[in-house]
Amino acid sequence: MNIWFLIGIALIIWVIYDLIAGVTWTYREVYRKYEPVQYWLVTIIWAIIAFATTFYSL
Repeated sequence: MNIWFLIGIALIIWVIYDLIAGVTWTYREVYRKYEPVQYWLVTIIWAIIAFATTFYSL
């Protein structure tokens, strides 16, 4: 098992947590309630990074 696979899984868990909590991070907190477009943009970018890291390591 590759370390990048574990990092990818951790990032996927982090994205799921962000979806449940309604807040994500760039250099500051971005709340879904107050900045929905930026929230979804950042969350999608994090999800792409998470899935790419996971599947690249396979």
